[in-house]
Amino acid sequence: MQLGLSTQSNFNHHPWIVNVRHNGEDHSLTANTRILDVFDQSAGTLLILGEPGSGKTTLLLELTRDLLNQAEAQPNSRIPIVFNLSSWTRDTDSIDEWLVDELNIKYQVARSVAEKLVAERSLLLLLDGLDEVAEGVRNACVAEINSYHRQYPDVPMVVCSRTNDYDMLSSKLDFHDAVIIEPLDDTQIDTYLASFGASMNGLRQQMASDRRLRALAETPLTLSI
Repeated sequence: MQLGLSTQSNFNHHPWIVNVRHNGEDHSLTANTRILDVFDQSAGTLLILGEPGSGKTTLLLELTRDLLNQAEAQPNSRIPIVFNLSSWTRDTDSIDEWLVDELNIKYQVARSVAEKLVAERSLLLLLDGLDEVAEGVRNACVAEINSYHRQYPDVPMVVCSRTNDYDMLSSKLDFHDAVIIEPLDDTQIDTYLASFGASMNGLRQQMASDRRLRALAETPLTLSI
């Protein structure tokens, strides 16, 4: 399913972040724009925002796939790896230690190898689920990511978060660019349902008269269900 995307630049450099999103320099992307193209044009950092079930993780994995293809063709490239921030806790001291633990525990990378990869800054960090970090330590997690980015500005980073949870943070990521996943519009919904043929005619008719059902269909996850 082709998601509708828009981009924002310098969106975090204003205290009135919500107003800037409505009145600032937002750019809607064409339907065939790849997330890889957006990332390549960014300043090395990218925030992906969207509502629950909007396709943030799917978009991140699409980017991961394309970055892996690039890395295979260019052996000196950094290694793109997805990490889930949900394991970040109050006891987490630094990103370096957390990355080593995640490589060792989640990916079964030998600790000595993980420490070498992290120390040499050989990884392209794809961090999913900022909103899944415990609320009490979420701001501290953002502060640590910002500190890491200031210390190693050449290390590319992508972070995913639910929009509302990100808006509620008192600390924001010092990232230059963001991608916002827009709700599905009527054309996208109808095109998706039409792809199943006559078997979905009943649902399409029901949606035409049920606004609540139509609203649910604006999210890719609930539409697919």
